[in-house]
Amino acid sequence: MISAVIRAGGDGEALGATIAALVPAVADGVLRDAVVVDEGGDAEIWEIADAAGTHYLKLSAGEDAWCRGAAAVKGPWLLLIAAGDLPEPAWAVAAERFIRKVKPGDVLGGARLTRSRSSAWGGLLRRLAPQSRVTSGVLVSKDLVLQGHLGRARLKRLAVALDHYGR
Repeated sequence: MISAVIRAGGDGEALGATIAALVPAVADGVLRDAVVVDEGGDAEIWEIADAAGTHYLKLSAGEDAWCRGAAAVKGPWLLLIAAGDLPEPAWAVAAERFIRKVKPGDVLGGARLTRSRSSAWGGLLRRLAPQSRVTSGVLVSKDLVLQGHLGRARLKRLAVALDHYGR
């Protein structure tokens, strides 16, 4: 099963939209649990996380959000996502299919959801950037994050779009 680590980013409305986009995967039994990691300690962010039934973590200065969130969730696979990012409904099916195909020893394996509606420049920059750059919309094993190897992950592209709230 998959757990979600959601970086709050200080925008309660965007956080609510991301959590709402993940609810169908919970209903389908694909998404096990979620944690909201908050750099700012905003009361609104805590209230949204609490109302949605997710865990809430306030980060200390210099603390890595993905690593701290990974330690707090139960699933062996993680969807790392930022508030405001909205995976298309088919993400859970694509994620399950990817996980089933991962070879047991491939601890550096992972997948990236594809940004939708990006500019030509943004698409070019993403193709030129190293694929191990960790941003929102990444599916990786929990062990990879906890062992500090997230930056070395070899990410395959999932044929699932990741849109952004408000665009």
